[in-house]
Amino acid sequence: MKYIYLLFVFFIFLYGCSGAIRTTISPEEKNYTFEENTSKSKTVAFEAVDEWIAVNANNAKNIIQLKDKDAGKFVIKPVMNVTVGMTKLPMNYTLIMRISDNKIVFNFEIGEMTTSYGGYPPESSIEEIKNEFISTKNSILNKIENYVPN
Repeated sequence: MKYIYLLFVFFIFLYGCSGAIRTTISPEEKNYTFEENTSKSKTVAFEAVDEWIAVNANNAKNIIQLKDKDAGKFVIKPVMNVTVGMTKLPMNYTLIMRISDNKIVFNFEIGEMTTSYGGYPPESSIEEIKNEFISTKNSILNKIENYVPN
């Protein structure tokens, strides 16, 4: 009976390790770029993105790293929760948006986990992260297309 219990604990341990945080991540997994057309001018799209960040980002002032209206560029560093094993943990990421007339380019870059362990999310979380990036991109595009300047 004692051996069965130890075997059970061992399998639980292995299952928990299957979601272990990695120390490295390949460039193909780390960066996601999307180029999208819009019906708005650079100025209007920039204002719409600025408003989207203010409304949707927690602590918007702290996550905005660069906001250059003339260049049409935003760099933000928000946090998202990703599944690691049987729990969700916070992960940093960077979103660079380059806005021009009738076009916006999104570049998402996966960052490190914000836990004391650091490292990158497990491979099993990559699809979830990519889907969250696509959802964020679509939300921003929706804001741009429906934005009416003051």
